[in-house]
Amino acid sequence: MKFRTERVIASPRDEVFRVFTDLEGAPERIRGIDRMELLTEGPMEEGTRFRETRTMFGKEATEEMTVSEFEAGRGYVTLAESCGARYRAGWTFEDCEGGTKVIFDFESTPVTLMAKLTSPILGLFFGRMMKRCLTDDFDDLQKSLESSSPH
Repeated sequence: MKFRTERVIASPRDEVFRVFTDLEGAPERIRGIDRMELLTEGPMEEGTRFRETRTMFGKEATEEMTVSEFEAGRGYVTLAESCGARYRAGWTFEDCEGGTKVIFDFESTPVTLMAKLTSPILGLFFGRMMKRCLTDDFDDLQKSLESSSPH
C-alpha cells in the first residue's frame, strides 16, 4: 500500500518543520496520539527512536519508530515494523506562495508470509483506516500551526 498527500500550510517552513518534529508536543497537537515516549535524548535527528501509543478499535496500540533520514528544515523519514509489515513514512517541506508545502508519502510492505497472504484483503480495510488516521494527524498539525500563526 502506498499513498501521498500534500497541502499548503499558511506558516513559514521553519515553524512548520519545528512543529512536525516536536515529538514531545505531539499528543497535545494530535488528537489520535495518546502518548509519546522518546527512546533517545535530544531533538529529532537521524537515529531518533520513539514509541507512539494510540487507541484503535478500543485497544491501545503502540508502535516503535526510528528516524532513518533527517535533513533539518527540509524533511525526514520514519521506519517501523509491525504485524508482519514494514512501514515507511516520509515528510518533505518546501517554501511556496502562501506558506509551506508539506508532502507526506507513506508505504507499507508485507514481509512475513502471513502478511503477504492477507495483505490484499486486509490492506483495503486497514489501508483506508491508516490513511484516514494519518490525514487526521495532518489536519490537527495544520490547525495547530494556522491557529497560532499571524496571517
